[in-house]
Amino acid sequence: MFGADLNPAELLGLAMCFLVLVYLIVNRRTLMGGRYAPIAYGFLCVLVAFLCTNLEEFFLEDLLNVIEHALMATGALLVMLGCRRALDAEKQGDEAP
Repeated sequence: MFGADLNPAELLGLAMCFLVLVYLIVNRRTLMGGRYAPIAYGFLCVLVAFLCTNLEEFFLEDLLNVIEHALMATGALLVMLGCRRALDAEKQGDEAP
């Protein structure tokens, strides 16, 4: 398609991310407001990174590749911080939201 080589594994990862995005939207009150918010925002970063991965086959290859890697790193950092926050709250005996 247009001389671009789409990787089926990347497309499958993007499709799976969109399914989890639906879950995030349905449960946004629980996930986006409490101690799990950084994990949800980290996942959104990963979703946009997957989108950039697929779009870079068509245009702005270098720019979208840099954005993709920056978003993956940011998403990993947010997930790490969210897990740390959840574990700290559990140690203090706080209930899950």
